[in-house]
Amino acid sequence: PNGLVTAQMMGASPEPAPSSTIITDFLDSIWNFAARAFGADTTQSPSNSETMARALLPMALMGQTAVETVQGKDGATFSVATPVLRDGRVLAGACVLLLLGLVALASAGARYASLSSERAVAQALIQEQWTEQGDKNPHSAAHYGIYAFRPALPLSFFDPGVLAYEGVSIWLEAHKRNFPAGRPADDMTALARFGELSLGFVFQALVPLGLLLMTYAAFSSERESGTLRQLLASGVTPAQLFAGKFFGLGGAALLLLAPLLLLCLGVLVYTSGTTWLPAALVLLAACISYAALVLLLALTVSARASSSQSALLVLLAFWAVVTFVVPRIAADLGRILQPTPTLGAFQRGVEADLATGL
Repeated sequence: PNGLVTAQMMGASPEPAPSSTIITDFLDSIWNFAARAFGADTTQSPSNSETMARALLPMALMGQTAVETVQGKDGATFSVATPVLRDGRVLAGACVLLLLGLVALASAGARYASLSSERAVAQALIQEQWTEQGDKNPHSAAHYGIYAFRPALPLSFFDPGVLAYEGVSIWLEAHKRNFPAGRPADDMTALARFGELSLGFVFQALVPLGLLLMTYAAFSSERESGTLRQLLASGVTPAQLFAGKFFGLGGAALLLLAPLLLLCLGVLVYTSGTTWLPAALVLLAACISYAALVLLLALTVSARASSSQSALLVLLAFWAVVTFVVPRIAADLGRILQPTPTLGAFQRGVEADLATGL
């Protein structure tokens, strides 16, 4: 397999392609799974057309980046389709993505350690002041009050979320309900509000971008090079081909990201035990589901686009709008439809409700 089926169908004897045993075995298992899922009988001896389809499927699953002309031993020339995962650009992009993930993880670890240390020191100092206030009436001691600091949560390793828009401390005293103070967002610039480099941003923005760049030509390049017609003529149904590409590309992307995922889970377990592990697994499942939807969309656009260039343009425009434009518009629209009261107005409203009743 691996792109030499065109020559085999033409009767040429090409030079063997460099072996890729792991990827080939993986794709062969994907073929068997897809065949069983769509009702093909894998227990009987395959026909000639099915044999050709199996030979061509590993190339089709991974999509194509180019069709090269190669000369065989007997001097015959033939075309070889290069699978996308054997393209150095894809591997280079995966390495860059993993490097950004490691940088985000290291940055989050440093931020988590710094916040944890600062708040632990501050809480210990406040606790010391509370315990050393001397003998007094308990009611007076309650009015003395004490600060409580929000701890840094282990899942902030992955994504800080809305922590920057919440207060970091609250003043506790008798008969009064105070509001959290010290929002980091108050000191942020407008540009910083778009987000920071975190593992959440990597998985929500950069991983979908990588999937789009890896799959935009999955069907369109097959149509342009003529191999899509050969696949359909050999007995592979469109549903089988679509499922094969989906599982093949999705599995390959998951395989490339597996080291980063395992490292993140290992750091979480090392720092906080298994307390936050179920929540982290739910969050990971949500990210994988989102990536699967992006992959499904990319394959659908590639299958219906007239050319690879148009598919790439549509997918990049979609990614830019969903990643940067929609969140900002949604926030502004929500602020217009339901204005957020200022802190002073909110406090006055609470005092009025307490005085007059709800």
